[in-house]
Formats: sequence, C-alpha cells, structure tokens
Amino acid sequence: MIARQFICIHCIFFSFFVFTFDFSLFKNIVYDCSSSIPDALSSILVARDGYGDMAVSNAIGSNVFDIDLGLGFPFLLKSIITKQPVDLLASSFRQDFESGIRGLTDHAKFGFILLGALVLAYAVLAAMRFRLTRGVGTLFFAMYLIFITYSLVQELHCNRHGKVC
Repeated sequence: MIARQFICIHCIFFSFFVFTFDFSLFKNIVYDCSSSIPDALSSILVARDGYGDMAVSNAIGSNVFDIDLGLGFPFLLKSIITKQPVDLLASSFRQDFESGIRGLTDHAKFGFILLGALVLAYAVLAAMRFRLTRGVGTLFFAMYLIFITYSLVQELHCNRHGKVC
C-alpha cells in the first residue's frame, strides 16, 4: 500500500513537472487527497454496512472539523500570542487588494464556489428526501469534476497569464 502511494505521488509530481504546473496546485491536490481518502474510505465502509446517514455525517463533519479546528485554533493561538489579527493575505497581495489592482482573491472565489456546492448538495439531498441514489452520486461526482476543471482553468489560463478571471 505504501508503495502504491509513493508511485501515485511520484506520478503526480512528475506530471506537474512535465506540464510546468504551479507547485502550490500540486501541494493542494496531494494534501486534499491525503486528507480526504481516509474519510472517503471510512464513509464507503459504513455505507456498505447500511449506515448511509453515518457516511454523510462523516463526510460533512470531518470537513467542518478540519476547517474549524484546523484553521481556527492556530489562528486563535497566533492572535492571542501576537495580540494582533492574523492577516490571511501576503503583504504583496494585501497592497494590491487595498489599492484596487486585485479584486477577489482566488481563495475567496474557491470559498464561494465550495459554499455554493454545499448549498446545492443540501438542496439536492432535501429534494431526494435524504436518499442517496445513483443519480445523486453522479451529480456529486460531476460537481467535483467541474470544481477541479475550474481550478485547473484558473491556474493555467488566469494565474499564468496574469488575467483576472
């Protein structure tokens, strides 16, 4: 299993090197996969045993935990220690943002997209009376592919050429 993970990471790294993708995109994909795959596998196992509600709760709850505790606690500690708010933008981005050169940063756009995906997912689940069907699974997978496509277009077309997208 470790050998497969090594080969997978090596192939991803090699493809990013060959296609000259930004290394931060590589890190995001590897980190996202490494943190999401264990949650996905545990959700699959409990769903297979007939506990679909537990699988959905795990998928949503683990991300809420990661965001709230994984981001909130370090930011809280830093703001307590330094007695200043934590600036989420690098100084060059901050200057460009405040002078009006840069608009909404990529991170904020991705945040709004993910929030929209969450609202859409909840609306679909509510419309289906909280039943997971093949169609719901297909829709969720399509939403993921659309998000990945958007992030690649953002990286390859907008960020590389300095365009505002």
